[in-house]
Amino acid sequence: MRNLELGFGIFVLVLFSVAAYTSIGFHRLAMYFPLAVSLLGVILSGVFVGKLLVSRRRHVIGESADTDAGMVPTDNVDISDDAVSEIRKALPYLAWFIGYILLIALAGVVVASAVFLAAFLYREARMRWWGVLISVVSTLVILFTFSGVMRLYWPQNLLGF
Repeated sequence: MRNLELGFGIFVLVLFSVAAYTSIGFHRLAMYFPLAVSLLGVILSGVFVGKLLVSRRRHVIGESADTDAGMVPTDNVDISDDAVSEIRKALPYLAWFIGYILLIALAGVVVASAVFLAAFLYREARMRWWGVLISVVSTLVILFTFSGVMRLYWPQNLLGF
């Protein structure tokens, strides 16, 4: 399980690093947001990977001390079953994420964000309808404000919105 977490952390770290490097080549105004998000992602995923490596090192040192004292580690958890159960827990959220990306391609960023946020908050977070409405309206206000201030033009989508 620790290898799966570490591998995922390294994958996310590399992904954010590539995104940061790629965003440097963007036009000056278009560079700010992706670079800021990417750098934040690099920092947070770097901290996550570092924390896992320190935890792994402490675990290895603790095991060697136990075996030196004649104690046998009692961690007999089947790693494959644990990893499979963790992956099964994560699959619905991966489906939500993929659905959001597909909805962006189909209906555009603004419509997709509103629909995704409303559906996710109502279904997964079990938020009341008025909380969902406040969240969706707030998100739309922020999206329209940023697009107006920064003069953003959303890319065309399959439905032409």
